[in-house]
Amino acid sequence: MKKTLLVAAWAALVGGVANAADLTLDIQYDYGTSQIEIYAHVTGQIGDELGLALLGVDLECNSAEAFAALTPDLGSAVTELNRDAGLTNPGVNAYFGTISGNNLLQLCGAQNTIGYDGTAGPTYPTGTVNTNLATYNMLVAAFDVDLWALTYEAVYTLNNPFANVIDDPGAGPVYVVSPITSIGYTNQTVVLPEHPPHLDTADSIGSVCSLTFSGYYGNGTEPRAGGIRQLNFLFDKPPSGTPLLSWDNSGACPPTPPVYVPYSGASVMACTPAGNELQCTFTPALEDDASYEFWFLGIACGSPRFWIRSLVGDAFADGVVDGSDRSTIHANWGLSTCSADVFEDGVVDGSDRSTVHANWGNCAPSY
Repeated sequence: MKKTLLVAAWAALVGGVANAADLTLDIQYDYGTSQIEIYAHVTGQIGDELGLALLGVDLECNSAEAFAALTPDLGSAVTELNRDAGLTNPGVNAYFGTISGNNLLQLCGAQNTIGYDGTAGPTYPTGTVNTNLATYNMLVAAFDVDLWALTYEAVYTLNNPFANVIDDPGAGPVYVVSPITSIGYTNQTVVLPEHPPHLDTADSIGSVCSLTFSGYYGNGTEPRAGGIRQLNFLFDKPPSGTPLLSWDNSGACPPTPPVYVPYSGASVMACTPAGNELQCTFTPALEDDASYEFWFLGIACGSPRFWIRSLVGDAFADGVVDGSDRSTIHANWGLSTCSADVFEDGVVDGSDRSTVHANWGNCAPSY
């Protein structure tokens, strides 16, 4: 595979014998920048041996999820090793490797050590050689990591390195290079731990249909006569545990903010994992004219909170039952709109308007 890639072919040009230079590679994760960083350092030169002429190394990922979480930081590419000054493998952003499954083959590239001027065919490489490249611990590539995407342990490993070093510091533009045979690692692997499940959505289950709300720091209103009987919380991986339940049953009208205290009502909450869902039932239904907070402390990534009102008749979902809800009923007349079917008989009609009138003036606090 490697012999078909351009950087590997370039390694053989203008070659001398193997030398005593050492190359140390290092991969690490910077929590400040949320980046995986790869460093190279050439040491142990003798005589006229100088810096890197060429570097190739694979970045291997243990899963498709770990691979997809990476985005190349284009600004980290070393100019002398990158097109058009240097040479990389073909493809978009090929300095950051050729994709093969979950791996990136042959990161980095080669300097223009043959002094090519871009006139005999290809338009690159045309750069000036830096004879001291990586003679200090130099960042050669970096990747942004989307930590939110890592629901399982992600392992990133450097493998199959090869490199040339410049032997002759002459004026150029053609330089003698030779392979580095002693290549080691300070760190060869970075392991990023799996994250707890991410809360995506919450469904309030009714007798006819379900209402879906945003889950992560989301909110909703349950306006139907049956109230909050079951909430199904959907995650991106199987969850476990039970959220902390608080409420404000003051009946205050918006914009009064809620003051949540631990739930002390008559309902019993029971939560059961089912695949990627956490299904929480309430027996009997949670009390009406109240706002509730579900806090997924230690259960979901970021310990999110989900807020929901139980306010029968509040089809307009503004925290008070009034003319806006009656107008919402009229606007959906004859339809099966779930949030407007507050009587829960499958059709929006006079029964829903009567339910609004029966609860006229009731409130639940803002979220």
